[in-house]
Parts: sequence; structure tokens; C-alpha cells
Amino acid sequence: MAIEDIRKLNVRSPYFVEVVDEYLGVVTPPPPPPPPPPDPEPNGTDGFYYRLTRCSDLSIFYSISYPAEPFNSGERVEDSLSVSYVISGSQEEEPAGVKKTITTTGLTGCPEVEEPEIPESTTFNLSCGLQTAVPRTVGITKYRIDGADREAGTFEYRITDVKTPIKYRAYTEGEAPPAYVTIGLDSWAAQWLEATGEGASSLSPSSSSNGVSTISGASSDVFHITSAAEAGKNVIVEIFSPITTISTMKMFVISCPDVEAAPAPVDSGFVTVLTLQATQDIHKGSYGSLATTNDVMVVLNGLLYSMPNVKNGSGLRLILDDASPNYTVLDNNFPYSGNYPSSTEWSYNEGSGAKQMTPQEISSTGVNSGTNTLIITARENVNFKFILRIAQHPAQIINGAKVIRHRGDNAISTGGVSSFNGLTTGFMLGEPNSISAQETLTLEFSGVNTGTLVSESAEWYHEIYTNFGDSYDFTHDVINQFGVETIS
Repeated sequence: MAIEDIRKLNVRSPYFVEVVDEYLGVVTPPPPPPPPPPDPEPNGTDGFYYRLTRCSDLSIFYSISYPAEPFNSGERVEDSLSVSYVISGSQEEEPAGVKKTITTTGLTGCPEVEEPEIPESTTFNLSCGLQTAVPRTVGITKYRIDGADREAGTFEYRITDVKTPIKYRAYTEGEAPPAYVTIGLDSWAAQWLEATGEGASSLSPSSSSNGVSTISGASSDVFHITSAAEAGKNVIVEIFSPITTISTMKMFVISCPDVEAAPAPVDSGFVTVLTLQATQDIHKGSYGSLATTNDVMVVLNGLLYSMPNVKNGSGLRLILDDASPNYTVLDNNFPYSGNYPSSTEWSYNEGSGAKQMTPQEISSTGVNSGTNTLIITARENVNFKFILRIAQHPAQIINGAKVIRHRGDNAISTGGVSSFNGLTTGFMLGEPNSISAQETLTLEFSGVNTGTLVSESAEWYHEIYTNFGDSYDFTHDVINQFGVETIS
């Protein structure tokens, strides 16, 4: 066949055509086939699974399989939720668990986490056995558990109903605080990560509908802390809320070490006697009707003592030692100078509708060697006018009996006295024959059963009316009315 004839062939024919130059005898080969296209899927069976270290908490994860090696060790990558990781290795064998799709950030190492700014803290005093609601706020709230006059030992507290995550710690006041402990629900994991840079590994499942509590063991939700060896120190419970709390947390002080008891009169030679006597009938309401004993509260170191009735001259005489009623006096008349019934007689009882004064001894655990707190409260619209006397009496054992000496026993040569160290003050809570808010007198004193009384503070909480008919609550410092002196 001549070359001119080959030009007439259909070169698109699928059949192999061998062209031979009949003049040169050369065979022309066909062009080579194109290479197969690359696999577009990154999750093929041949490739590398990258080990991912999460920046927020150093947890380990793995990526899906990627061909070749598109990522380098130390490179920062992100998953589909923009969570940061650092490449910390790779392997060809498929690891267990869910694997993450990642993209590069062009950066290396974890991002620097800016430490959250610690805001100014607010401190609340909280006595043993009390509870309070934790404020809904961002910042630090401290609770000072009063350890004054307490022995060294264990303070137990509890934080409950914690939903929004918080950090907390407890320590003896004045000492270096420990690291925070984190509790809360993982419903706030994203906000927690943004605010603190921490993951949700310390948070509880959101299925805990009532929140979580501080826990110190498998069967207890009470957290224990032991104070320093030195007695009398306060304990601080500190709650740090990096994000706004929306749950109502509560702070409980469950129990505290025992209070260091006041000295025993048998050792010191003195016993402290507290006398509170109404100097007029206790009235209620704007029309002057009689109140009830429930309208007046007398609380000493957290223990309530009830007035015998609301009549003029009635009251309490508390002997601040021993719960056994075995104190006596040599003479019932004129324990103190003056014309008040409590001054002219040591004890009296003229019936339920008349004046009564029966001395009572209180437990040694009811008073302590340090500060003692007396709170006298008149409820709303109650007018309570009274005289308060706290006196240090000599105490002796006479013929086997415990005897309180006073100025009326006419035996100064044998240990009786004509005067005492102490305080005597008249005071009034509420307004006479008019509407008034609840009022409170709080007196703190020390030196019980020592012979030397110390008046530490006195505050009067009451309502003040303005010229415009409004009113506001106010606390007055009235310590100048409760000075310690020689009384007779």
C-alpha cells in the first residue's frame, strides 16, 4: 500500500493500525496511556493517623487517615469545632475510637491562654451551724467561718446545688491557700473553656438536674478541713466564679470544733452573773396592748432564753457557769444597790401575772473564754424597756455549797463585797405606743468568770425616719453606753 492510500483511513478507528513506511520499513508505536487520577478522599486505607494533643487539657485524640504527610510534629491544627490541638506523632495503624477531621492553622504550639483576671473579693462572716445563699455573680466570694475561742480541730462545710461551674478552696485565715478544686455541670463547657482555657474533664454530666455538691468521700457530701494547731483561728472558704452563676448555690457551715470553755469559778474565784429586767410592761402595737414572751428574744452565744412573762420587773438572771442548779446565796435581799426589783431581791416569783425572776445556771459550753455575744431583739411594733447588768461576783465553797457573794449578805469580812466589776445600763428597743420596725441590741463582752469584765462592742440596729415620711435601717455604735466600771 502506498502512503497516499493510508491517508484515506479513519484514524479514529479503535483497531490497531500499524503504519509502515514502505520506503524506510519503520513501525510507529501508539502514544502511552495517561496515569490514573489520584484518590481524592483523605480517609483512605493507606496513610497516617495523626496523634492530637488537645491544648485545653492535654487529652489525646487521633485524626482520620491522611495520605502522605501533610502535617508536621508540633503544628497547631483545629477540628470542626475550632478546638486547638498540636500534632504529637503519627502512625499507620488505625487507632480505636472516634477520629477527628483537622485543618492546619499555619501556627505551631498551643495558643497562649491569658490567665483570667482575679477580681476583687467580697468576704462574709458565717457562724457555725448557719447557711447562706451564694450570690449570683462573677468574681470571688469568701466566707469567714468564725474560729475565735474554738479549739483546734475540724471545720465541716458544704457547698450545694452547684450548676454553673465554680472553683473553690478552703484554708486557715492568714496561711497560703491551696489550689482550687473545680465542680459544676458540663452544660457550660464552652463558656468554661472560653473563660478559663480548661476543658470539661472536671465537670459533671448535665443530667445532674439539681447540681452537684462538694464531696469528701463515697458516702458523704461533707468536706472536712482541719485548722492549724493553734486554736482560735478562722477558716476561709473561697468560691471563685469565672462565669456568671445562674444557679442558686448554698453555703452551709455544718460543724466546728468545740468552744474553749470559760474558766471555772472554782479556779478563778469569780462567777459572772447577767441580769436582764423589764422596767415597764412590754407593750405591742400603737395602742399599747401587752406583748407576749415570743415578741422578745434573748440569745446568748446562739442559745435562746425566754423571759418568764412581759410584766414590769420580770426578767432573767443567768449564772454563767455550770448547768447544775447548785449555786446559792447567803441572803436574798439587796444583791445590788438601787430600787429595781432585781436589785432589791436575788429571786422572786409573784405569779404568772406579776413579776418573776428565777436565777438559772447555764452550761459551761454556753459561754467561752473569749468573746461572748448577747443579742436582745424586740419584734416589729414591740416596745421593750429594760435594765441590763453584768457583774463579776466572788464565788466560794461554804460548808460544801457553791455560794455567790453579793453586797446584801453583810459578810464582807468573810468574802462578801460592797461593789463589783461590771456594767449596768438602761436601754429601750422599739417606740412606745407607736409603730416601729424590729430592733436589735448586740453586745459582745469577754472576761467571763475572771473578775474583770471587758465590753468589746455594742450595736443598736433600728429604723430611722426621714422628713419625707420614708425610713431606712441603720446600725448605731452604742458602746459608750456599755462601759465597764465599779458597780454596787
